[in-house]
Amino acid sequence: MNQLSLAIKLLALLASLGAAAFIYKQKLSYFSQIRIYMAASCLTFSGMITFSLFPQTFPSLAQTFERICVTLALFSAILAGLSSASMIDYPEKKDLRSLLNAALERGDKFFHFYLVFEALGIIITWIPAFLTQIPQLQIYIDEKSGLIFVVYEDWFSLYLLICIVLVWIYPVSKFLIYSKGAKDSRIKTASIIFGTSMFMISSSSLIFNVLFDMLLNLRIPFVSPLVTAGSYLAIAYAFRKSTILVSAFEVFSQRLGLKHEKIKGERILLEFDPSSNYSLIVRDFIIESLAHGEEIYIFTTPNSALHRLFKKHAKVKFYLLSTQTTTIEKSALGNEILVPLENLSILLGKIREIASVEKEKCIIFDNLSILAFHSQPAKIYKFLTYMMEETPTRNTTILMLFNPKAHDEKFVSAIRTIFNTQLSYNLEGLKTIKTSYF
Repeated sequence: MNQLSLAIKLLALLASLGAAAFIYKQKLSYFSQIRIYMAASCLTFSGMITFSLFPQTFPSLAQTFERICVTLALFSAILAGLSSASMIDYPEKKDLRSLLNAALERGDKFFHFYLVFEALGIIITWIPAFLTQIPQLQIYIDEKSGLIFVVYEDWFSLYLLICIVLVWIYPVSKFLIYSKGAKDSRIKTASIIFGTSMFMISSSSLIFNVLFDMLLNLRIPFVSPLVTAGSYLAIAYAFRKSTILVSAFEVFSQRLGLKHEKIKGERILLEFDPSSNYSLIVRDFIIESLAHGEEIYIFTTPNSALHRLFKKHAKVKFYLLSTQTTTIEKSALGNEILVPLENLSILLGKIREIASVEKEKCIIFDNLSILAFHSQPAKIYKFLTYMMEETPTRNTTILMLFNPKAHDEKFVSAIRTIFNTQLSYNLEGLKTIKTSYF
């Protein structure tokens, strides 16, 4: 392999690894599954580049390395399909199992056909490695450069071509069609980038390695890695722009069938099941509020799920409830303050201070049950009553997390009377129990 081609491949490798790391760090994007799928897709491309370097050094294993590259390419196609489904068809599904179950319940046959066909390609790729009587790959050595190329038999090329066309038909077209109906410019731009980048990723090898050779008698195999790496960098750019892309989707509000304006100023009691991933729904609420320019104040314990997720976000202020302090203490981080967990008067004073800020804001308690474990029920009820009186509804939204299973029914019933909106989140998802919207 000449130095130029090696340098190009190494450059593409570094670019794809950088894009994968950057995309994975975009944890505040609502499309968390796309973040994971896209980062994984970048890594598959990195693997393809890495294994494409080996045939020149180990020519006897050239076919094996090629099969590994094809496997990674098909796996990347599967990830592309999962990305489009997660973003467009099933945005409320936060994990792979719930996504696949939802598609099955909806009878999304093409989605399942797409996944099965691409996965079957992986199996077909490896069958001839064990059944050597099935022709699949041939070794070709370029006379001028001395480089080793692996040539596909027609039937295998046809199958892979169909796999590429399916990528065009399913994830690529879905993203592009979705962009046309998007009203928000950020969504439109991100969708176009996702769609066009997936097209280039799936087609670059076909265009530069096959079509250029057939039509122009021009063999430029090293352009494809650069184009693919550039496409992943474009996706990373889209993620940078879409870190708070959730604003246009208003994900939390949409779950309630509302616009964000409707939940402003509400006093929301969110009853959660500790065994559920309830922090995700709170994350959606926070990101949506940030996207609408609202300040966020979170009362929680150190190292809670919300604290770990947002502690580096400059626009999120934390009041960390601690039994280790009896006064207010500032932490090393500028957006964190330690407050005594057992002193409700100090907590109420801080809430008054927050309420005096004229900007639109959200106060989040994570969670009320922690307070209740350190104070008498009557004091908690009085604390919440004063809290509601001290916070004007015109510019303050309150989200109170509460685990009803940890308390007796009398206390739970009393708490529920204070809030005008009551939601429930468990393994089945978000439900509205009581609302003032209608």
